[in-house]
Amino acid sequence: MSAPAAAALVALALSATAAFAQDPALREIEQLAASGRLTEARASLERWTRDHPESAAGIANDVRAHALILTARMAVDPNAARASYQAVALGYPTTSFAAEALLRIGQGLVAAAEIGDRQAATRAVGTLERLASDYPGSPFRPAGLLWLVRAHVLAGRTDRACNVTRDALEVGLDDTDIADMLRVEFSAHSCPGRPPGR
Repeated sequence: MSAPAAAALVALALSATAAFAQDPALREIEQLAASGRLTEARASLERWTRDHPESAAGIANDVRAHALILTARMAVDPNAARASYQAVALGYPTTSFAAEALLRIGQGLVAAAEIGDRQAATRAVGTLERLASDYPGSPFRPAGLLWLVRAHVLAGRTDRACNVTRDALEVGLDDTDIADMLRVEFSAHSCPGRPPGR
């Protein structure tokens, strides 16, 4: 993925989360992280987590999921990040953060598949298909479809990759960058016919 596309995905993550944040302290932590003050953001999040243990009552699921997403985004250890994303996807599937968690899990599995783990490709397909089917209105769905195409290719299912690409382009995507990347995937894998939407 190109640097501009990656930057666009990060910006999308931050803007989508900001729309749903309900806890002022977590919004402030998010702003610290977005401005590059990661050490301060991590320290503030550690304090928030200490002050709001899992046993504490009265904390909305969306707020708890937001804290886990922030933990994952700022984690130094990829295993810790994955564990936090999985906690959101499995423990808070009805929150506004579940789609992002599934996307990040899927991206990690695709990365593992790219270095030779074919089972990771199959798991990525399942994770990203869940994002596509369970969260049709999510702003993370278009990126999820792009990564789903890549997962299918890595799993040796180029025909399915072509079908996902064609279906996504026929429906139309608001994100023109993702649509352009899907067209590149369509051509790169010699999918039959012309890519829709041109």
